[in-house]
Amino acid sequence: MGYQNKCPACREIFPRSRTGVVQKGRRLFCCETCAGAGAAPPKGVDPIRRRARSIQQETRIAVQIGGRRVPGSGALPGSPGDVVQRPEMDGQSLLIEAKFTDAAQYTLKAETWRKVQGEAILARRIPVMQVRIGGLELAVLGWDEFLEMRGGPP
Repeated sequence: MGYQNKCPACREIFPRSRTGVVQKGRRLFCCETCAGAGAAPPKGVDPIRRRARSIQQETRIAVQIGGRRVPGSGALPGSPGDVVQRPEMDGQSLLIEAKFTDAAQYTLKAETWRKVQGEAILARRIPVMQVRIGGLELAVLGWDEFLEMRGGPP
């Protein structure tokens, strides 16, 4: 029996010598279905590529808003958010949490928003989430912050 492989699409363990094994680039898939265009690798298959994309997204946001990336964001205590904006004239600044997915949807849980909101309050910043979903870039912020940005309630 040959070496054991793990299919990057369905995670099945299979021997290289098995009939029907498909090679696409440097990756081996257990069957034609997994190797097909619709079989995307599951989240976390390539953490190095995901991290590089996160850094790219954070850098782009920092340049666009005149802010800076937070070193060690998500890994070190005391370094909340991914990007912070330098305070404007009125002393307000943003704490931005960046998320991305290639999927057609992103589920924002109340727990995630509360975490971002809590970190922003402690840092005396306005919480914002920048979500990139299949090419669309969206900003999510609390209703009170939205009204404040517009100059208060109508």
